[in-house]
Order: sequence, then C-alpha cells, then structure tokens
Amino acid sequence: MSNLTVQQQNNLDSIKGLLSSADIASKIQEMIGRKPDSYITSVMQAVESNSMLVNCTPESIKGAVLTSCSMNLPLNNNLGLAYLVPFKGSVQLQVGYKGFIQLAQRTGQIRSINAIAVHDTDTEESVLKRLTSLIPQKVSGEVIGYVARLETITGFEAHVTMTTDELWEHAYKYSQTYKAAQNKGQTYSVWHQNFDAMAKKTVIKALMKYCPLSVELQTAIESDQGVIGDNGSISYPDNEIKDVTPQARQINDDEFARMEQAVKEKRLKKSDALNESVYALTEEQYEAISAIEV
Repeated sequence: MSNLTVQQQNNLDSIKGLLSSADIASKIQEMIGRKPDSYITSVMQAVESNSMLVNCTPESIKGAVLTSCSMNLPLNNNLGLAYLVPFKGSVQLQVGYKGFIQLAQRTGQIRSINAIAVHDTDTEESVLKRLTSLIPQKVSGEVIGYVARLETITGFEAHVTMTTDELWEHAYKYSQTYKAAQNKGQTYSVWHQNFDAMAKKTVIKALMKYCPLSVELQTAIESDQGVIGDNGSISYPDNEIKDVTPQARQINDDEFARMEQAVKEKRLKKSDALNESVYALTEEQYEAISAIEV
C-alpha cells in the first residue's frame, strides 16, 4: 500500500514486529505445524491491502491471528474460511460459512453439510436435491430465503431455514455496521456487499447447535465477530451476541440403533459416542455403548 501516513507506517511496522517476535512466531509455528514466515506474510498482505486494518491496534490483530491459528483456519480472503475485519480501531475475527463447514466436517461425525439459497420456484424436493446432489442443479426465480442442513454419520438430520426478511432483520439487530449504513441510506457494510455469503453464514452458524461439539468448533462460535484480548477475553463491539453454543442432544431409538452400528464398525469413536457434551444418552443407552468391544 502506497501513500501511508507516518502514523500508519509506524503502526504497520508495529504489527509486523509483534507477529514476527520470537514469542508470537513460536506460538504460530506450534499451532500450524510449520514455519510461520509465509503465514505472517499472508496476514501482512491482508492488512496492507486495507487502510482500515492498517489503523487497527497490533494487539487486536495478534489476538485474531492466534485464535485463527488455534482453529487452523487461514486468514486468506480468497479461501473464505476466516477474515480480519476492522471495526472502530480494532480487528474482529470473523469465521466464514466455509470455515464453520470445515470445522464441522473435522469432527468426523458429519456425513454431509451445506447451505443454499431458496427460490420462489423451489419445492422441498428440489431444495433437498440441491443440498445433497453431486450434480449442479439449475435454479430460477427470486431468492426468498436460505436453508442449511446437516446429516451425521448416525443418520441424524437437522436444518435451519430463514426468509430473506428474517435475515435482513437479523443483520439490523446484530450488526451495528449494517444498521448504521442502512440508517444513512448507504451500502458499505458487508451485509450490503455480500448478502449471499452472510446469509449462508447465518443459517450455518444457527445450525451448529445441532452439530457434534469439538474444541475448534466451540472456539469458532465463541470468537466469531469478536475482538480477542491478551488474556483470551472476547468483546463483541459490532453485535449483540446470543448464545448459540451447541447443546448435548438426545438420541431416539432409531438414531441409537444407527449409532451402535457406527461404533461397532468403527465409523464413530466410542469415546465420541459417550461424550456427554455431545450426546445426552439415557442410562441404558450409555451402558449399551460402553459394553461394545472395539
């Protein structure tokens, strides 16, 4: 980036110096499993390409970088997994819908997960086909909403659907940037600029309450849109956070039969099936799984 002010150049040098310091570089290398040089370079390229990021505090950038490293989500805008987003002098870490999908898949308990736009010409059958088909399907008509769906290896299925009106209302309530732009009659917010990606992220993130929990996924839910402090504290200056932490899920008889088979065939780890933060098994179900020899 050219034409930087002296203050901006000094801040840019401070950001690079902080990320390249022995302590931070060592932490990055430990989490990503390789030398941190190329990772730090990609972060600096992202910062240098955005004058608002250049003005952000080095500490908030460090917090976002270390948190993204802990989830192994590259901060590369082209990948769409995680982003650095400036807000009033600090950097928020934003996890993209592709990032949430990848973290869900890493649990090893997801058979399929996807999010798509729903058109006024759609039927339930056509929507389900687009969500699950390997062959691209033609669509037409006006977009009236979005749906996210997952299926676990035990056969459990869940979906979240929101209309476009509900999504715009969600943006107005939870994004101060969108609200301010809307009130001014302007379109500079990410919701205005990339509604499709933000809509998919909203329904995918809401779907996470049905997804088996992992440490990485919990970190993503808690840190998304947050400014991460030195002590790991998280503040959410651009939105009011509601609790979307996944809850332990009860298993009905049909699902339990598939779970037992998955454990016996080693498609589902016995320890994962017995994880009380993921599955709320009955005493009989818990004993049945515990008795399986694998």
